[in-house]
Amino acid sequence: MAKGGLAPPSMDFDSLYRVHFRYVWQTLRRLGIMPSDAADAAQEVFIVVYRKLATFDASCKVTTWLFAICYRHAQYYRRRRPRDAVRPEPDHDEPNAETPNQEELAMLHQGRERLGAVLEAMTLDQRAVFILYEIEELEGDEIARLLGLSRGTICSRLRAARAAFWRTVERERAREHSRLLVAGGRA
Repeated sequence: MAKGGLAPPSMDFDSLYRVHFRYVWQTLRRLGIMPSDAADAAQEVFIVVYRKLATFDASCKVTTWLFAICYRHAQYYRRRRPRDAVRPEPDHDEPNAETPNQEELAMLHQGRERLGAVLEAMTLDQRAVFILYEIEELEGDEIARLLGLSRGTICSRLRAARAAFWRTVERERAREHSRLLVAGGRA
């Protein structure tokens, strides 16, 4: 694997699958695919990858290309599933999850729950831009090109996603404060 997620010119499907399955699975989960559907969804993404691998532009990052395929699949998934069935479930079945001790496992679980709550507060379009910008660390122009949108639309969606992010953070802080008060703790 080349630096920064770039594929070497001779990237074959088996290698791509082995190296990037976890990334695809996590991306699908972040885009709202339920854990019970994530493995099947990842397989569907890799069917598309297999069909389109010969057309992959090696000048772009593999993860960027995979994200675009995952995003399109998440859009399709949301259209075909009833609205209430798209609610995220806890991530208990993440493949290859390794946690050395219980404390780290608890922190990882709590972090995933918080990220899930933050992402759930966003529309799929906002979520995609937020993930690409804040988590994948792509620039606005690259996101616009990847999603086929104008830079202004990307900026607007990112602004809305950040607003949803902060609303969710404030709501979680208020809940934590209330729990402490109810438990007799100090805030």
